Amino acid sequence: MNMLTFNDLQSLADFENDMSISIYMPTVKTGSETRMNPVVFKNQIKKVENILKENGKKVNEVNEFLEPAIRLIEDTVFWQKQQYGLAVFIGKNTFSYYNLPISVDESVTVKRRFHIKPLVQLLTDNGEYYVLSLDLNNIKLYHCTRFTMEEIDLGDFPTSIKDAYADVEFERRLSFHTEAPGRSGKREAQFFSHGAVGEEDVKNTIKQYLRDVAKAFSEAVTRTDLPLILSGVDYLIGMYREINAYPYLNDEWISGSPKQIKKDELHRIAWEIASSIYRKQIDDAIEIYNNKQGTGYTSDAIEEIVKAAYNKRIDSLFFDAAASLWGTFDSDKQEVYIVDSPTPEHDELINTAVIHTLKNKGNVYTINQEDLPGKHPVKAIFRY
Repeated sequence: MNMLTFNDLQSLADFENDMSISIYMPTVKTGSETRMNPVVFKNQIKKVENILKENGKKVNEVNEFLEPAIRLIEDTVFWQKQQYGLAVFIGKNTFSYYNLPISVDESVTVKRRFHIKPLVQLLTDNGEYYVLSLDLNNIKLYHCTRFTMEEIDLGDFPTSIKDAYADVEFERRLSFHTEAPGRSGKREAQFFSHGAVGEEDVKNTIKQYLRDVAKAFSEAVTRTDLPLILSGVDYLIGMYREINAYPYLNDEWISGSPKQIKKDELHRIAWEIASSIYRKQIDDAIEIYNNKQGTGYTSDAIEEIVKAAYNKRIDSLFFDAAASLWGTFDSDKQEVYIVDSPTPEHDELINTAVIHTLKNKGNVYTINQEDLPGKHPVKAIFRY
C-alpha cells in the first residue's frame, strides 16, 4: 500500500509539464464491491483519453503515455488492497499513485501542474510523527499519521537488550509493576553474569542500550523534523529522555508497559498527543495572522496571494478545502486573471498558490473559513 508523505507532496508540487494528469476517485476497501474499483478507474482513464485527443494528441501517443495506468486496470491484487480513496498522477516519465485514508470525489484534471489541493488536508489535518516503543525485549519504531501506523525497519539493530548483550546472562528475576497505558508504572530489573550485578551496573547497561536505540532511530528515519512520541514504563522514558539528542522529542509520552497495549490502541493514544501538536501549530499561525492584519504582511486577495506564492513571499497559506477560484496566472507579466465560468485552459488558483507555497518551503493549512476573519476562502502571511 502506497501512503502519501510530505516528501511525496513536495515532489508532486515540483513537477511541471504540458500534460500533468491528476485522477481522484473513491475506492471500496472490503467486500464484493471492490470489483467496482477497476471499473471506476477505467472510466476515469477514458475521460483522460478523450481530453488528450481533444488537445490534438494522436492515439498511439495517448496509449503510450497512459500505459502504466492502463496496466493498473488489470491488477486484481492492487484493487483488492485499497483504502477509501485513490489519487493517481501521470506525467512525462513519471507515474505515481497513493492510497488515501479518506474518500474523495471523482475528478480528472489535465494541466501543466498536478492538482494537489485535495491532498494537503491529509498532512495538515493528519500530521506525520514517530512512535518509539521502549520495550527492552522488543524495541519498535513506527511512522504514523492520523490514519496509518507503519513499522520502520531498524535493520541489523538488536531490538532486544538480551540480543545486544549476549555475553551477559539474563535471569528472569524481573519484577514488573506496570499499569495501563497512560498511567505511571515502573519496572525493576536485575542482571546476572559471573556474579551479582549491582543496581548501578544495571542502570549503566540499560542507558548504554538506550543510547544505541537512539542511534538506531536517527539512522532509520528519513525525516528529522517530525515529533517523536515515546511509549514505555516511566523509568525507561526518563532514562531515554536523559540521553536523547533528537530536538523534536515530545514532552508528553504514553506511560505503561508496551506489552499491555495493542497496536490500534497505541496508535489511538499517540494520535491524541500528536493532534494537539498540530492543532497548536495552526492556532499559533492563526494568531500571527490576526496580529499582523493591517501591517501589509497579510492578504486575503487571491490575485496578491498567487503572485506572492510564486515569488517565495508566503510564510503560511490558509485555505478552505471546499472552495475553488478559477483563472490564469501569467508569471512573466505577474498578472492574475479571475473568471466566473472556467474553461479547460483555466487553472484552479488556490491550487496554484498551494503548489508554489510548497515549492518555496512555506506552510500550508486547510482550515474552515470561519476560523479566520473575513469572507475570503484563502489567506496568507507574507515573509516580507
